[in-house]
Amino acid sequence: MIGNRIAAWCGQIFHGLRYPLGARQIQETARIIPLLVLFHFCAAIGISNLVGKDVPELLLRCWQCSVVVVALPLIFVAYRLSLPHAQDRTASQVLKFSPLVAVLLGAVWAVPIGLFSPFVDISDIPVIYAMVLTMVSIGMVSLMRLPLAGILFSLIVTAAINYSIFQNIAGHHQLVGFFAFGLFAPALVAAILVSHRSMLRQWQGEAELIRQGHVIKLLLNDFERGTGDILWETDRHGHISYLSGQVENNAAHGMASPADISAALGLDENDRSRLEHSMRTQEIIVGQSHHGRMNFEDKHWLISARPLQDEAQAFAGFRGVARDVTWQRNQDELLLHAKDDAERANAAKSQFLAVISHELRTPINAIVGFSELLSKVEAENLPVARRHEYLNTILESAKHLQGLINDILDVTRMERGVLQIDDQDNDVSELIEIALKICRDHATASGISLVGHVADNVQVKGDLTRLKQVILNLLTNAIKFSPQGGVVHVAMDRGPQRALVISVRDAGIGISDADAERVFEPFVQGEGGANRRFNGLGLGLAISRKIARLHGGDVTLKGLPGGGSEARLILPAARVVWPSPKKSLKGEAAA
Repeated sequence: MIGNRIAAWCGQIFHGLRYPLGARQIQETARIIPLLVLFHFCAAIGISNLVGKDVPELLLRCWQCSVVVVALPLIFVAYRLSLPHAQDRTASQVLKFSPLVAVLLGAVWAVPIGLFSPFVDISDIPVIYAMVLTMVSIGMVSLMRLPLAGILFSLIVTAAINYSIFQNIAGHHQLVGFFAFGLFAPALVAAILVSHRSMLRQWQGEAELIRQGHVIKLLLNDFERGTGDILWETDRHGHISYLSGQVENNAAHGMASPADISAALGLDENDRSRLEHSMRTQEIIVGQSHHGRMNFEDKHWLISARPLQDEAQAFAGFRGVARDVTWQRNQDELLLHAKDDAERANAAKSQFLAVISHELRTPINAIVGFSELLSKVEAENLPVARRHEYLNTILESAKHLQGLINDILDVTRMERGVLQIDDQDNDVSELIEIALKICRDHATASGISLVGHVADNVQVKGDLTRLKQVILNLLTNAIKFSPQGGVVHVAMDRGPQRALVISVRDAGIGISDADAERVFEPFVQGEGGANRRFNGLGLGLAISRKIARLHGGDVTLKGLPGGGSEARLILPAARVVWPSPKKSLKGEAAA
C-alpha cells in the first residue's frame, strides 16, 4: 500500500514536470525574475571584486561575459512578460527553453566554485560559497514554478560545490562537507518537488473552481434565456449583490443602477412597501404577486425568496427569484374577457329568443287567425265592412311582421359590416316634415301631439332612406313612451363645431343614466321580462346609432329633469351645409 502511494505520488510529480501549467507558471515566475537578475549581477560584481586580484584576467573576463550572456534571456523574458497580450506566446517559449537556461545559469555559477577556488586564498572560499549558496537559494525560489529547470540548476551548482570541497579541503572537514552538501542537493530537489506538487494541487483546484464557475455561469445564462425568471440576491442591508442578466442596464434609459430589488423590478409604491416589509421581517416569501414597470412595459412578477445566514447564523440577506408572469396574466385576462363576451353573447341570444318569440307571435297569430276566419264557409255571409276589417288587420300584421324582419336583417348586415350608405344631398327640414307626416296618424291614434321646429336651407349629405329611418325610429319611440295627451317636440339646431343636432324630446316615463347606454345594445329594452309594458324587439335605437356612426355621427339618449327623455341625432359638420344668414324657425303642430 505504501509503495503504491509513493509510486502514485511520484507519478503525479513527474506528470506535472512533463506537463506544466504554462502561462500560470510563467506568471508566477515573472514576479521574481527581476530579483533574480538583480542578484545575479550583484553577486557577479561581488565575486569579481573578491577574486579579481588572484584569478587570471582572461578567465575572469570570460566568466563575466557568460554572466551577461546568461542574463540576457532572463531580461528578455521579463520584458516580454511586461507587454500586454504577450504572456501566452512567451510562456510556451520559456517552457520550451527553460531547462537550457537553467543549465547555463548553473554552469555560470559553478565556475566560481570549481575554477576560481584553486587561485584564491583559502580564507576567501567560504565567502564565495556563501554568495553562491545565496544565489542558488534565490535561483531555486525563482525557478520553483519551473521544477525541471530548478532541479537542474540546483544539481549543477551542488555538484560544483562538492568538487570544490574535494579539491580544497582535506581530512575530516572534507567528510563533513561531503555529508552536508551531499544532503543539501536531495533536500533542494525534495523541496522543489514538494512545492511543485502543492502548487499543482492549488492550481488544479483553482482551475476546477474557474471551470465550475464557467459552467455555473453558462447554466445560469441558459436558464435565463429559456425562462422569464430573474435571479437575485441582496446583502443584509437590502442592497443588490447579484442580479441576473435579464434586467437590462437602467443607465441605457437614463436611470441610475438599481439599489434594491424593488427598484430593479420597477415595482409600484404599494407593492414595493409590501415586499420591503416582508424582507425587513425576514420572513420566507412564497409566490407574492407584484405589479411593476420595466423598460417602459407593464410587468407582473411572482416573487419567491428565502433569508440567508452566515457562518455565525446571523442574517446575511435574501436570495430569490422573480418570475415574469405578464404573459400568463394577459392570457388570463383575455380568457376572462372571452368568458364575459361568451356570457353576454349567451344572454343576448336568450334575450333575442325571448323577445323575438313574443314579438313575432302577435302578428303571426293575427294573420293566421283572421285568415282562418275568412277561409271558412261561414265567412261568405259576413258583411263587406267586417270582411274589409279582417283583411286590413291581416295587412297591418303582415306589414308589422315585415318591419320586424327588416330590422333583424338590418342589424345582421350592420354586425357583419356589409351595410353601405348611398350619399346624396338632402334638405333637413324636408326629412323632418316627411317623418312627421308618416307618424301623424300613429300619434293621433295615441292622443299625442307632434311639434316640429325646423330651419330652411340646411343641407345634409347622407343616405336619405337611412337618415329618415333614424328620425322615424326616434319619433316612434317618443310616441310609444309618451302618455296620452302628451307632446313630442322635434327640433334641429347647430351643435358644437358646426355639427347638426336633430333632437326628439318627449314627456314620457324617462330613462335612467344606466339604461341610457344599455338600450343601444340589440334586443335590449329599458324594461325586461314578460311583464314589460311596451312592445318591440329593442332594435330601433341600436340600428339608429349604427346608421348615425356610418355617417360619422352618433345617437344619444338622456333622461330629462322632471320626467321625459331626449334623443339626439348628431351629424358632423363635414356633412352639413349651413345657410349664410340664419333663417327663422317655423313650427308645425299636429294633434
